[in-house]
Amino acid sequence: LRSESGGGFTTVDLLALDLMTGEAVLYKYGAAPSYLKQNGEVRRISCSTLPAGLESDVQNPDLTRLHLGRGAVLVMLSDGFFSTQDDRWIREVLERSSGQNPRALAALLMVDSLQHGGEQDDCTALVLSLSGGDTEV
Repeated sequence: LRSESGGGFTTVDLLALDLMTGEAVLYKYGAAPSYLKQNGEVRRISCSTLPAGLESDVQNPDLTRLHLGRGAVLVMLSDGFFSTQDDRWIREVLERSSGQNPRALAALLMVDSLQHGGEQDDCTALVLSLSGGDTEV
């Protein structure tokens, strides 16, 4: 992950999910916060590690173990959504959302990010919604 010609780096935001049990692990290297809405509560999942390739020593990613049950909504966003540390608007969007339509929620987050100073960089939103026996992304 380190460039020979002078320093490259990348953020890593990876979800490993067992769809049968709902057991999940989020691996983060310098990635933007993710958000989990479950049982009416919105939880912010952030990381403290630097992006991969910034340090010469190999560090372990931040690891967060989760259990995603029926009705859980997990939102993973790129850093283009954040111009400041104030993420209240994201939490408010998630609190109001039923999570039934992941595409609509991702589109709403994209549009709202423009009003909150986002899109300084590329913007990517992944919304995972677990409902009944189906999973939709």
